[in-house]
Amino acid sequence: MGRQLTQAATTTGLPPTETTSARAFGAAQFDGLWIPTAALTALRPQQVLDRDPYSGHVTYFGGVDGALAVIVVQGVGDSLEHYYDTVSGLLMYARYRVPSPGVGTQVTELRWAGQP
Repeated sequence: MGRQLTQAATTTGLPPTETTSARAFGAAQFDGLWIPTAALTALRPQQVLDRDPYSGHVTYFGGVDGALAVIVVQGVGDSLEHYYDTVSGLLMYARYRVPSPGVGTQVTELRWAGQP
């Protein structure tokens, strides 16, 4: 279990709204809290990890960006990126992007805030 802080942009000039909620993580999920570093180093850029025939989502290893390894879940109209620390294997950051007709792209971000 962990705590998730969500910040949502509002009208220009106003501070974002913040919501804190509980979040559960499991060992058998792609957006888990931790991935063994040996598994991260074994992955190759663009390596497909999963294809969901129902949703059309493809999960693949995006490569290493600095000290972060990225796993991407790409849909037809959305994408979810998970950034893991290459030293500890901890999930440090996640970004979800989905187009919002008439508005632009809605971006939801999750950042590791440390242990309570």
